[in-house]
Amino acid sequence: MQTFYPYILFGLSLPVFFYLVFQYRQTKDKTSIFFSLFILSNPPSWMLFLPTYLQLYLSFSAILYFIFSTKYLLLEYELEEKTSYSKLLFFSPIVFLFFPFFPGIQDRLNSGFILFYFIIFSLMGLRSLLQLFKPAIFMLFASCFHFTALLVLPGVYQSKIETPLISNGFEILGVLFLFLGMVYREYSLLSEKQKAREVVIQTQEEVILSQKDSVIQSSEKVQDLKESLNDAKILFHRTAEEIKTPGEKILGLIQITLSSKKRKTIQEYKNKLSEIQKRIEQIVHLSKILEDFSSFEQKKIQLQTGPVNLKATATVALDLLSPILSRKNLYVRNNIPEELPPVLGDENRLIQVFHNLLENAIRFTNEGEITIEAKSISLKVEEENRRDLLSEEKFIEVKVSDTGVGIPEEFLERIFMPYEKEEAISSESKGLGLSITRQIVELHGGKIHANSKVGEGACFIFTLIPYS
Repeated sequence: MQTFYPYILFGLSLPVFFYLVFQYRQTKDKTSIFFSLFILSNPPSWMLFLPTYLQLYLSFSAILYFIFSTKYLLLEYELEEKTSYSKLLFFSPIVFLFFPFFPGIQDRLNSGFILFYFIIFSLMGLRSLLQLFKPAIFMLFASCFHFTALLVLPGVYQSKIETPLISNGFEILGVLFLFLGMVYREYSLLSEKQKAREVVIQTQEEVILSQKDSVIQSSEKVQDLKESLNDAKILFHRTAEEIKTPGEKILGLIQITLSSKKRKTIQEYKNKLSEIQKRIEQIVHLSKILEDFSSFEQKKIQLQTGPVNLKATATVALDLLSPILSRKNLYVRNNIPEELPPVLGDENRLIQVFHNLLENAIRFTNEGEITIEAKSISLKVEEENRRDLLSEEKFIEVKVSDTGVGIPEEFLERIFMPYEKEEAISSESKGLGLSITRQIVELHGGKIHANSKVGEGACFIFTLIPYS
């Protein structure tokens, strides 16, 4: 019976050998080559054919097993850094060839060397297992079976047991475990490669998405820049128009005065100079508006806040506009209650808000009335850093309404933009005044909007924070 075991072992080795050669052609993993050579070189099989060369089999098999083990356990890169250690393990099996010259202690030398290699490979396997390389468990079992087979092999260590039978049995188990380990190792490495590939793909997708976002952001910035340049062109064009109109009138008045051959009275000269003064005041006023607009755009405005009486503030703005009001058939109502609580704000800037809104109303209301109203209200606002929570806060709501030409509803959001084009807007949005007004109100912690219908006038509503 025991004579069949070497044949069984050799018969198992051949298909495994061809399978591993085929596997190498597919994966280019040199571990398959060294494993196949190791299987073919196992001493129990070759003792059938050349029984007198046992020491040569042992030496050659140990070298192949060392190379195979380091590659199987993925330790070759670590051993490259420890050159002297790896060379010692690699060349030490050659010592097997000299053991026959010491027949008295040959058995002990053989068993000692085999035990030494068993310990080394077991430690290597345990180290890999501790590093969570699961195929190492197959390596540990195979090492136990393989070196047990060598220890009981005839000619290696004298034993009273039927050693050929046991040796071949352990060798078969060792080969099977190593083969299973190779299959599991290949599966594990493929799984790791697949995971690594997925990580790479995911990383590439993230990079692509990031680049896509960067491109989109760059595109948006370019678009914003184009819009800013376009707005700057419109601003420049409209500003030039507004400066040009009073400038042309000044030039016209001067030319008429100089070219006239009639002798004029002092009063006539005063009237002409008064008209020129008004046009120059228009240019100065426009330059102040431009200066304010630039300051707001560059966020250079600093408010000097304190308690502000809105009724008195509106009255000051009306007094400043009295020359314009006197030329129109308009009635202005300042219906802000005397008892209205003061607001927290910069008085001069709030006068500017009333001035801009009232000037806008006067300009586009030929007859009728302009009304100023204010009252305390409560609004629900989102709490800071908690959008899901609303709290009720007190505000002062101010309304400036007129009976002018009105604004189409679809343009109500655009009238606070600087120099908004007005092909379809009746005119209540021209210039920079409303844009500056919105920025002042927002600096005070409030909001502004407009309600209007064409032909029914407009109502500008803004909120301010009460002083406390």
